Amino acid sequence: MRALVDMIDSVTSTVRFVVGLLVLGVFAVIFVIIAGASYMAPKVSEDATEKAAAFGEKAIAEARLEMREAELAQDGWGYGSAGSVDRETGSRRQQSADYGDGWGDTSR
Repeated sequence: MRALVDMIDSVTSTVRFVVGLLVLGVFAVIFVIIAGASYMAPKVSEDATEKAAAFGEKAIAEARLEMREAELAQDGWGYGSAGSVDRETGSRRQQSADYGDGWGDTSR
């Protein structure tokens, strides 16, 4: 009978040891996740803030460029329909079907 009690005690202590190791492992994983998140979260937010600021600056620059192009088009410069300059003579000409749509047109 004593041998049976010793065997059951050995099995239960082994199970207790394995469960204890699993609990400690779970605590270690949780600690690593929390420590990593507390270290990485500020870095990620700084990077995201910098990217958002750069994106905002690009958007503002694009809006200013579009406004400038629109103002130039009203004066007859750019892609507007007011006409373009003949490259050979330097004189202004009105756009027509044989001159294409704008500066980037290479159909001539």
